[in-house]
Amino acid sequence: MLALPVQDWMGLTCSLVVLQLTLFCQRLDVINKCFSRQSVEEILSCLGQEVISRNEKWITTAVKSIKTASPISLKLFLLSIRKGRSEDLEQCLIQEYRMSSHVLRRTVSNDFYEGVRAKLLDKDNNPKWEPSRLELVSNEMLEKCLTKLDEDEAWEDLQLPSEHRHTNPRIAKL
Repeated sequence: MLALPVQDWMGLTCSLVVLQLTLFCQRLDVINKCFSRQSVEEILSCLGQEVISRNEKWITTAVKSIKTASPISLKLFLLSIRKGRSEDLEQCLIQEYRMSSHVLRRTVSNDFYEGVRAKLLDKDNNPKWEPSRLELVSNEMLEKCLTKLDEDEAWEDLQLPSEHRHTNPRIAKL
């Protein structure tokens, strides 16, 4: 290990932080441009164009990562983010709970368990997604993941405590 004075270490660390921030800011234009698209397919298309025009490793890595993910999970994730923009915290938590319940109960797809099999159990890293392509994921499949699980009598929708039920709210003293 190098024996440098504390000031030199601090200067080096600050330089690395500035460098990382600069790299992030340079990437932010591409991130905003591509990830503001309306669909996962459009996001991938935009990233593909950026790979051709910029040929930067981080974009190529992002494209590869997206292409190996579950198509239904990608679309569900994007839908959740978009819906969450106009919802309050309670609505978002209920939505996430419902989506998780559908995923774990396999009402729309077996992809969660297939991903666990491919990554953790068999470790073949070769999941067989169903549906296998983005264009095969229907809006009906996605919308179903946002609904209550009414067909299961044992399942209950998420119930968050009402603010009015708190008789002695704790207040931070900072």
